[in-house]
Order: sequence, then C-alpha cells, then structure tokens
Amino acid sequence: MIPASAVGTVPLKFTEKSAARFRFVFHCDLEDLNTMSLIKSTIPNYLSGLPIPDTFGGWFKLGFKDWLALIPPTALLAGAGYTLYLAYCPAARKPNNSRCNNKVRMHEAKVVDMVDVEDIAEKAAFCRCWKSKNWPYCDGSHGEHNKITGDNAGPVVVKRKAT
Repeated sequence: MIPASAVGTVPLKFTEKSAARFRFVFHCDLEDLNTMSLIKSTIPNYLSGLPIPDTFGGWFKLGFKDWLALIPPTALLAGAGYTLYLAYCPAARKPNNSRCNNKVRMHEAKVVDMVDVEDIAEKAAFCRCWKSKNWPYCDGSHGEHNKITGDNAGPVVVKRKAT
C-alpha cells in the first residue's frame, strides 16, 4: 500500500503498454494520460510547496521570498473571483446609460417636431438615429453609424395614401 504522504509526489508516466490498457477503458491516448499525470502531480506539488502558515500569527513570520511565492496563486484566485463577480453579480454590470441623441438641439429637455401629413408630398423619411444634419428628415447618416457600431438603425418612412 502507498502511504498517503507519497500520493501526488511522483510524476506518473504511462508507457505504450500500460497506456493501451487505460486507452481501452477510458478512451484517451497516451498524450492525454501524461497530461492527466501532470495535473495530478505537478499542481499538487506546487500547492504543497507554498508557504501557507498554520496559524494567524504565522503570516507575520513569513519572509520576503515567501510573500513573493504567494503572489501568483493569489493573483490567479483574485482574477478568477473578479471574473465570477462580473459574470454572475448583477451589481457588477454597468448600466447602459449612453445617449442616443448627441447633437440635435441639446439645450432642450425633449426634442419634439410636428409635421402635418398634408405637408408631405408622396413620402417622407424621418430620422431615428439622431445623426441627421437635416433633422427631423433622414439624410442617410445612419448608414455610417450602422457600419461603425454594427447597429441596424434606419428611418421611419411616412407615405401618403393613394386616393
């Protein structure tokens, strides 16, 4: 029987013969088995070699090199924690507060235009992207906006009914 202290300290290497038996059972090749042995031996050896004290007071007795050795795993855990925080915590998601109107009559609280249907000849295209230089009519400025942002903005077309 292997003592518990020896588990994970010896890197496992599979030969073609021993790998053939495992390949039959686990459906993986020799390279996968050696990768598993890397995970089963190298990572536990690295973690067991970290200078983690047994008591709270032990943290104050760590030397400079001990603290340096703790930086990579701490950074990894902090990065993983932050990634999980951004992915699963709604408070971490930034609200989309971008304005749609960045140039048309910015001094007004609300931009409202009235157009009588009788004033429209055959049809009129009204801007919905707020980029038009001929507001409230569309001048095609949404085309460049759509290319840059991947948006699909377009005008509202009002057509006079044929009588």
